Amino acid sequence: MKQTILIAACSLSMSAFATPSTAQKMDALHQQMESVRQSLNKEQLKVLRDRVEKLNAQIAAGRPDTGCYDASGMLRAMSTNIELQWEAQTQGDADRHLKFWRELNTKYRTYSAQCAQS
Repeated sequence: MKQTILIAACSLSMSAFATPSTAQKMDALHQQMESVRQSLNKEQLKVLRDRVEKLNAQIAAGRPDTGCYDASGMLRAMSTNIELQWEAQTQGDADRHLKFWRELNTKYRTYSAQCAQS
């Protein structure tokens, strides 16, 4: 089940990265992740979250084991947000959700720029 969910989500994310600007890519990925989120139940969301916690910790520590982000790497790094978004909607905390996405977008842009220079 884990692989099916991730494969479906990765497939969705690939088309999001076909748009010209980073902001548009992030918006498209956000929209596609929302459609994935809507199709998952809470148990499936937890599966995704558990699978990416280790990667997220490595990225936060500056040691991503996937090298520079590609579409699937970006999805793995962002998958925890699927559950955070679900929590925000059920708790009515839209501000926290928006702040999370803005911070992640900034981190992605910074990391992408560093990858482009290396």
